[in-house]
Amino acid sequence: LQNLNFQEPDLRALCAPYIQAIHRLTRETVCLSVRSGDYIVFIDGIETKAASVWRLNIGGLRPLHAPTSSARVTLAFLHDDEIESYLARRFKKLSGSGVSDEDRIWKDVRDIRKRGYAVTTRKRMVAVAFPIFGDDDRLHGVMATGGPEERSGERVIDAVPRIKELVDELNAHTKLYSLEVTPFWQEGEE
Repeated sequence: LQNLNFQEPDLRALCAPYIQAIHRLTRETVCLSVRSGDYIVFIDGIETKAASVWRLNIGGLRPLHAPTSSARVTLAFLHDDEIESYLARRFKKLSGSGVSDEDRIWKDVRDIRKRGYAVTTRKRMVAVAFPIFGDDDRLHGVMATGGPEERSGERVIDAVPRIKELVDELNAHTKLYSLEVTPFWQEGEE
């Protein structure tokens, strides 16, 4: 345990068997994403072979406020002050316009925190996303799966309890490892 040459497994390696298990369960695309500043980036996954597929775009970015399950779970498990700061950077306050984008986002955040995961139905697609936590209960990443509503909607929703079990098991492993990361560059360098 004290061997300094031992390298902790990376998040992708820890998640790989769970990505495969969720893919076998849903038969749909499964993706792993992590936060990168004001975005999420897709770092791993399996794309289904079925028609009308949710394309897995490794390296693809989505803003934290995007109406996708992965982005919303990432946003939901930040501290409230981080969310406020992000929303202040992204949105201008609109006075007298009724329900704002920020209000809808905060409603999603509360719902996701209460449920423990996100469910989205958008453009005839259904997706669920679950948080993956590190040793200090900060968000390590997000595991999501989904596909076209007509083909996989019920199957994905019916699989939620089993997916939650798998992600809970994964979280038992990821909480053994630190979220600390070494930046690629030092502040002030280009």
